[in-house]
This record gives sequence, structure tokens and C-alpha cells, in this order.
Amino acid sequence: GGMIDSWVEFCTHELEVPLCTWVLPKQGIFPEIPEATACAKEDVKKALTVLNNHLLRHTYMVGHSITLADISICCAMVDGLELVLDEAFRKPFGNVMRWFNLCMAQPEFAAVLGSVKFCGGAGKAAAAPKEAQAKKEAQPKKEA
Repeated sequence: GGMIDSWVEFCTHELEVPLCTWVLPKQGIFPEIPEATACAKEDVKKALTVLNNHLLRHTYMVGHSITLADISICCAMVDGLELVLDEAFRKPFGNVMRWFNLCMAQPEFAAVLGSVKFCGGAGKAAAAPKEAQAKKEAQPKKEA
């Protein structure tokens, strides 16, 4: 129980706070403060490095099955993976990505989180749906 609590606390303070600082401006919730975003990027790298090193020798965060630690960290990462953690940023964190994909392969995760579309470039994933909508609107409307 103690290790699970430790990873949940790590998730809350070391991962979620900097991810929110980086992601929420991309979602239009807060104005972006470039200095805060730069610090947040470095803090996210540090947190992902800790996770990556841990997951080098562990399949799950604690023990041999999914725990609240896995659920917390996986859920905390979704918006970041979709909006800001582009391929170049994710590349050094192969163990984290293997673990994330393992979690997302579980029907319970997929049922709650749906399919996660990874960000291609920094912030480009958010623009893709708008482009698709613009193309759809540009097509001539068919008469009934």
C-alpha cells in the first residue's frame, strides 16, 4: 500500500502540476506564460525520467498487476500525450511509452479513456480536428 501511495503522490506533485502548466494554455483554459511553460517542460522531463528508469525493470508501477498508481499516472498523461508530448519529446521515454500502451491495451482503460491520439508535433494534435472541420465545411452542400 505504501508504494502505491508514494507513486500516486509523485503523480500529483511531480507530473500533473507541470503537465497542467503546459497543457491548460493549449486548451485555452489559462493564458500561456512562456517562463512557466519552459519550467514545466523541464519538470515533465524529470518526472518522465524517473518513471522511465523505474519501468526499465518493472512491468507495472507496483507489483505484478495494475494498481491505483498505474491508473493515476496513466490518466494524468493522456492530455499531455495528445496535446504537447510530441514524438521527439517522447522518444527518450521508451519504457514509459511501453507501459502506457500496455495500460491502454486493457479494456477497462480503453472503456474510460477511449483511444489516445499521440501528438505529432508540439501542439499540432489540437489543430488537426479544426483542419478536418474546415475541410468538411469547404465541401459544397448537397441538395436534398
